[in-house]
Amino acid sequence: MLSPRNSILSLYSGKEPDNAQYFYDSFINMASDIFKSPVDILSVSNDINNSDNMYKNVNDYEYIIVPLFIKVKMKTGTVGMNITHSDFINYLTKVHNKKVVVISFGNPYLLSNFEDVSGYIAAYGDAKSVIDAVINTISGKNNPKGKLPITISGEYKFGYGLSYK
Repeated sequence: MLSPRNSILSLYSGKEPDNAQYFYDSFINMASDIFKSPVDILSVSNDINNSDNMYKNVNDYEYIIVPLFIKVKMKTGTVGMNITHSDFINYLTKVHNKKVVVISFGNPYLLSNFEDVSGYIAAYGDAKSVIDAVINTISGKNNPKGKLPITISGEYKFGYGLSYK
């Protein structure tokens, strides 16, 4: 029996974010040790103009992990994410019922773009120690205890948080 395959779908604008490779390496090491499953990386740095075509690249994956290294942009009136990227995340979850886990290494408000994802981690930064904490949380070594210091939406209000132990 083949083990399920998982994918990191890296969505960003411009150059690849600092510490992205550190996250990829750490996640792949954790997945091979803990979950015994291979992980493929698909990086997208431009607009996604054809969701059906792009879906072919991720169709065979059980879980799609989406690390977002997007910072808060003050006084812009937006959450700073490429709209075609958030539309694609919604396409994966709403049209194809894919298991998508988004990790925000910066702007926690990104969740307002795709509240139907299977999981969301608001990490608030992208330092290596933060990435290590996220990896330890995904692997079950950490029990997340954080509470939102802000309100993102009607469902995700100030003080909301989950733990799994």
